[in-house]
Amino acid sequence: MNAEELWELEEQFWRGDERFYRDNLTEDSLMVFSGMVLTKDQTVETIAGGTRWNDVAFDNRRMVLLTDDAVALNYQASARREGADAYTALATSVYVRREGVWRLALHQQTT
Repeated sequence: MNAEELWELEEQFWRGDERFYRDNLTEDSLMVFSGMVLTKDQTVETIAGGTRWNDVAFDNRRMVLLTDDAVALNYQASARREGADAYTALATSVYVRREGVWRLALHQQTT
């Protein structure tokens, strides 16, 4: 997978439904937000009951190759939900390649 494909995968996490999350998170994944850390099952449950982002853009994109099978993406996200104020956050996601497929292992946001 090239860098653009990883960035596209990252955008799909902002827009995707619970099935996308279930299929693309590692079993031991963690999602870290202000005041909470969610496991894969907790994340999928949260996504199933929530409203997804309509628009999202990434600025100041950086990619760090950690190993041949691990990559960190770092960026500033600007997103909007229907009828809500704009949301901005600094985010980092770590992807690992397992059995030839990239999966999200860790995601962290700081507003």
